[in-house]
Amino acid sequence: MSRALFDSAHNKWKQAGIVDYDLQYRMNGSDYVVTVRSGIVTSAQVDGQQPLSSDWRTYAMDGLFEILALELDNQEEGIGPFAGGSNVPVRVRFNIEQGYIERFLRAGSGRGAIIETVKLSVTTPTS
Repeated sequence: MSRALFDSAHNKWKQAGIVDYDLQYRMNGSDYVVTVRSGIVTSAQVDGQQPLSSDWRTYAMDGLFEILALELDNQEEGIGPFAGGSNVPVRVRFNIEQGYIERFLRAGSGRGAIIETVKLSVTTPTS
């Protein structure tokens, strides 16, 4: 994953202006279901349970982009929570039209990670 690819996708996501959506994804074997309205996470579940973290925004697409930004910092500087530097293979696929993360894979002995979007449904806010 390059900084240019990440920046392009992240900018596309921001420019799409999607602030009302339902998101389902899998991360490291757990199933996440997240509801976002007006850019705020209104509900989140991990494997059918309320998450332990009180900062639910980390479960939205913006939070997933933050994870990828940490991965990039690690690749470029070899520091951070995913230490291993550029020797750890990282692959990512972004949605072509809206820029959201479709699939992310970090290979590595004991440090592997997978994020896979199952469904992102843009919703229309009700008045």
